[in-house]
Amino acid sequence: MINLKKTNPNTQLFWDEKIRAQSTIAAGDYITRDRIKYIAKKISSNIKVLDVGFGYGFLEQQLVNSKLIIKLYGVDISEVAAKRLTHHLGRHFIVANANSIPFKGNTFDVICLLEVLEHAFQKEKDLILKEIYRLLKSNGKLIVSVPLYDSVFENHPSGHVRMYSPEKLLLELSSMGFKVLQKKFLYAFSSFYSQKSFFCNFFKIKQPNNLIVVATKK
Repeated sequence: MINLKKTNPNTQLFWDEKIRAQSTIAAGDYITRDRIKYIAKKISSNIKVLDVGFGYGFLEQQLVNSKLIIKLYGVDISEVAAKRLTHHLGRHFIVANANSIPFKGNTFDVICLLEVLEHAFQKEKDLILKEIYRLLKSNGKLIVSVPLYDSVFENHPSGHVRMYSPEKLLLELSSMGFKVLQKKFLYAFSSFYSQKSFFCNFFKIKQPNNLIVVATKK
């Protein structure tokens, strides 16, 4: 069990090394590919989008390929990640902590928080969600995703410090002033991904491995 008094392992150095080692979605990582495609379809043209913890830049690559006309911004703890996206997409990708984002309030139509909250301790998570609430327009949308039922242990290779269930994420969002509009469950399979995911969604024969939530301010 994680000791909350310990320093969060998700440092700039930790993520610089991970980002440096990967630039594209792995060939067999179907769940990540599915998640990115699903979320990109939730974003329309002529809006301002902030990606908090953009990391590898997978969503940004998908949005650029979709030819949407949007103003795209991002913050990440990794300097390597920020330099990579700045080089490819422009100056709006900066190094910043998710609990202190240097933009004015009520600025963004959509804020994406993908695979981030599981890396934050409880108090850090509260600060992150407060910051997102401040930045999101009154009619804007928050798109958040988390892994589900992932074991948490010391020196987790992905830096996870908290485990999520669907109920836990929905409660956290509600307590911070968000209203859930949509939910999407994803399942991890290394083969026949589409077929197996269809059966799991229909028959509920397996615990989901990932949850995507679209929410707005209450």
